[in-house]
Amino acid sequence: SAASIAGGFVGYNETLLSGNAVDGNTTSSSVTVSVGQAGGFAGSNSGTLTDMSSTNSITINTAVQDVGGIVGLNSGTLQNSHAANTILAGLATNVGGAVGRNDTTGIVTKTYASNGIIGFNGTGGLIGANDGIVNVSYSSGTVGGNNDVGGLIGKQSGAGSATNVYSVASAIGYDHVGGLIGYGGGSVSYSYASGAVSGFGAHVGGLLGSSNGATVIDSVFSLDGTGLSHSTGDFGDGEVAAGKTTEEMKLASTYSGWDLSTTGSHDKIWRSYDGLAAPLLVNWLTAFTVNATGTSEEHVYDGT
Repeated sequence: SAASIAGGFVGYNETLLSGNAVDGNTTSSSVTVSVGQAGGFAGSNSGTLTDMSSTNSITINTAVQDVGGIVGLNSGTLQNSHAANTILAGLATNVGGAVGRNDTTGIVTKTYASNGIIGFNGTGGLIGANDGIVNVSYSSGTVGGNNDVGGLIGKQSGAGSATNVYSVASAIGYDHVGGLIGYGGGSVSYSYASGAVSGFGAHVGGLLGSSNGATVIDSVFSLDGTGLSHSTGDFGDGEVAAGKTTEEMKLASTYSGWDLSTTGSHDKIWRSYDGLAAPLLVNWLTAFTVNATGTSEEHVYDGT
């Protein structure tokens, strides 16, 4: 469609739209716009979107702002949702796998994105530009852009916060390119980045492309995964996070200050399989039963 606000399901949402916890409220469509905000589900959201699943091809052919796999501009709440999109928006600003721009009143929680994204400035695997709250979320896939490119968030202002998040997405851009956030700001807590990072400017870092006074608490990045030795391009002013080897990223001791369990607990935010893999968010660990063919044995995994 061609409109000032375009969405795969609705242009502007200001109410509660909820799917079910299993299949979600799903959109699978093609969204093409030349003006305004665009989202795979909603162009703009000031209400609550929960249990959304968006699988879209989104093409933007002009220099618009706020393009997201689920929501273009979010000033409400997006929760328990997933985006798997192809977004081609090489002239657009604020391009994100789930949300283009998360406004100061916006909340994104328990949401993940696995995308292939091309944007211009402010391009992130989960969120293009964050001025609000992001927690218990992650991203994977590939992210490409010009400036302010991050595996999770392209650009975060001083008003933004990202807590209990991670990215395994690869990020490539010109300047202000980071494994987690391209252009930092606000607060970043209990986070890690392990995807490959590549940039050509002076501000390229394993966690943040540039820190810009961001407060970073108990966060790490993979030296081997990102291919970088510094946490931020501003490392001359001091590192903001510790770089860890692949093996160190797998150790529970690396995350000693986190809300983390090594034995399995749905009361914790993170689950560590000590020595085997980097921590995972408990929110996406679900129970299932395994039956071994040809035997009478049955094993139940409780999701922890």
